[in-house]
Amino acid sequence: REILRPEFAPTVADCVNTRRPTEGVATCELKVRSETFDKEHSMLIIDPAGQKNKRKKWISLFEDVQAVLFVSSVAAYNEYNSDVGTEKTIFEDSVEAFKELLKIPCFANTTIILVLNKLDLFKQKLENYPLHKHVKGAPKPYKTGAKYASRNQNDALDYIEKMFFNLFDRHVDLLS
Repeated sequence: REILRPEFAPTVADCVNTRRPTEGVATCELKVRSETFDKEHSMLIIDPAGQKNKRKKWISLFEDVQAVLFVSSVAAYNEYNSDVGTEKTIFEDSVEAFKELLKIPCFANTTIILVLNKLDLFKQKLENYPLHKHVKGAPKPYKTGAKYASRNQNDALDYIEKMFFNLFDRHVDLLS
């Protein structure tokens, strides 16, 4: 109700926590001036949306791409898509999308940048929702309690990072 008041002004936290799902293809052109070369560079960013039913359309957007930025929420390890009948978590779906991305031939020589975000939420959730109960093969917490929280968080994050890096290593092996 507060947001409906005429005097309402959003805080920085309100702005950061605002979420709008991408629908369709969103593009944004960035122009960056390089002082070293006294030249302006243009970068076109294309967000093809993360919805599963849109993925088949991605490939037509990626001819002559120099880099792919793949963003995955590590906090989504125990969250489910709103898609009817889905049994996979949002995180599992993200891992699957990353696997699919690595199989696309036009990305064989493309730089792939992996960003694992929402680490703060991930760390908060681990105590109540241990990773091993939601992600197959994930390590059990070393010990419970606040004294061991940092080690458990690091172990869980290391496991997730290795999941993605192992997929990438297999991709590189296939290209060699």
